[in-house]
Amino acid sequence: MDFAKKNIKNITDYFRAGCKVGQDQKTGIEIEHFVIKDGNENASYKEVAELMAIVFGNEECYYEKGALISVKTSEYIISLEPAAQFEISINPKESIGELEEIYHRFLKRVELYLNERGMRLETFGYQPFAKVEDLPLIPKKRYDYMDAYFKHTDTQGIRMMRGSASTQIAVDYTDELDFVQKFQLAQILSPVIFLLCENTPVIEGEKKDNFAPRAVIWNHVDRERCGIVPGSMEEDFSFSKYAEYVYHVPLIFVEEEGNARPVGESCAAEYYRERLMSTEEIEHMLSMVFPDVRLKNYIEIRMADSLPMERSFAYARLIRDIFYKNDIAKIRKFLGNPTKEEIEKAKENVIQYGSEGIVYEKRAKEIFQYLQEISREPMQILLDKERNGS
Repeated sequence: MDFAKKNIKNITDYFRAGCKVGQDQKTGIEIEHFVIKDGNENASYKEVAELMAIVFGNEECYYEKGALISVKTSEYIISLEPAAQFEISINPKESIGELEEIYHRFLKRVELYLNERGMRLETFGYQPFAKVEDLPLIPKKRYDYMDAYFKHTDTQGIRMMRGSASTQIAVDYTDELDFVQKFQLAQILSPVIFLLCENTPVIEGEKKDNFAPRAVIWNHVDRERCGIVPGSMEEDFSFSKYAEYVYHVPLIFVEEEGNARPVGESCAAEYYRERLMSTEEIEHMLSMVFPDVRLKNYIEIRMADSLPMERSFAYARLIRDIFYKNDIAKIRKFLGNPTKEEIEKAKENVIQYGSEGIVYEKRAKEIFQYLQEISREPMQILLDKERNGS
């Protein structure tokens, strides 16, 4: 048996199974938070795990070698990022208003506990107070292996893992063509989203010296698995092309019999060359790449900083309006058909010049104005950063 060919087909079939043919398309949202104590110290893993155990102890809990890592409720999943960033991932809904109501209930559920213990949730794109080298990783082997690996790929892995926090939006696709159109448009918009959804006033207590600093961090983590997906802006991009991409990115580690084991530079093509991958192994592999836009069995748009509530759901509404309520071909016509290299150049331009930066022969602020025509109220909320505390 040609295991490589069959594995690629199975990965492609996994993506195809995500097509929402004849179904209402939904939106999902993930928001990461810093848990900060009075005195502006970062809460420890022990303190955040205690919060999870007390507030969500009656829910479905997941442990790794006795350490509480995540909790699943009927409406969302709570999980911990590498330096105890507190993430809520809300189950996809047709209505953004319903997502917002669920998030509001979540805040009420945790804030009483936090207030009683002199702690609070903060939403920023980067840790506002602590130095990342002072932040230990939570007891999860996945993060130990990633931390060690990224020390050899570039300079910013430590900041990405321990210091950053994001707002991620998931959108559905109806078929393969719809996937390609949405995936490419999301990548084209990546420089603009990084800038529009910036919420990083400081980097480790120091005022930032450029725009969209989280974009700078991601640019210097690991070029093999971050940024714009190779080949994704070509006319022949497809489910199988994405499968080929992820199949050849180093895995870093694998899960075997409930235990994580490092595999370094070995990619799935090498590690599974003599057998078929299970669904769980496919899902793990897909989780180990971190491009601006990622494919699982939905499209994950990953560029926004962690945002306060009003801006988070304004952003969700903007994404809904762009991808579900408008003619994507018309938006593409306005933005052009940039290559991977041109998207990367536009990203560097907004990092340096902000809204005056050149994005596909237009200033970023001109694209903001165009998006206001598509989604006026959400864009106004996102643009009004001063009112929203950014």
